[in-house]
Amino acid sequence: MLRYLHSVPEAKERPAWAVAIKRRREQLGFTQWSVVEHAGDLFGQTTVSGIERGDIHPLSLGAEKFFGLLRALRWSLAEFSQATGIHIDYIRETLASEAIERAGPDGDVYVLPVIDAGAGPPWSNDGADTVEIFMPELRGYDRSRLFVVRVHGDSMQGYADDGTLVICYRDGLPERGKVVAVWLAGDGVVIKRYLGVENGLLLLGNDNRAYRAAFEAPEGSTVIGVAIGRFLRG
Repeated sequence: MLRYLHSVPEAKERPAWAVAIKRRREQLGFTQWSVVEHAGDLFGQTTVSGIERGDIHPLSLGAEKFFGLLRALRWSLAEFSQATGIHIDYIRETLASEAIERAGPDGDVYVLPVIDAGAGPPWSNDGADTVEIFMPELRGYDRSRLFVVRVHGDSMQGYADDGTLVICYRDGLPERGKVVAVWLAGDGVVIKRYLGVENGLLLLGNDNRAYRAAFEAPEGSTVIGVAIGRFLRG
């Protein structure tokens, strides 16, 4: 008697990013249709299903749909990168060409003034260095109010190492524990952690434990911007 043995294909192992995206949706209590709705109907339920199966890579959606997915899942770009293991620089590089093609007044490529830590405010320096960056997460910010501080030293190591570019927004309101750009009287612009105001003076902090955890800024010092992003310039 002949026996026909039918091979059963092994279940495909889903990539880590697919598992993370499905887990996030379930944590939010969303159905796949809910994700579509929260993304503004930029894609359909079959797309969400394909992503969660690992058949559709989220970066293949293009910038608009990709960031729609992030909004729907209530993730920042950094949170998405951390949860899925997809490196944030790879995300930016993959989507950059599309953004550059459509970059205009409302595009996602930003040319921002750079000030070196210890120097004067960038908006008063006509000869300031500039950096061109692709950061769709800056949408909604007034471009004229954005600037970049290039960190020198290691006092904020952990948040910003030597050479890190910290993107700051001039109209942001400082909150206790958040990172800010400060005009430090006698030292110029520095990146520090805002700890509040004490005796009429700014109370600032360093992240590197080799430095003072907290100190009062000299009289005349002022917060000039709130940090909203950072990256290393290649």
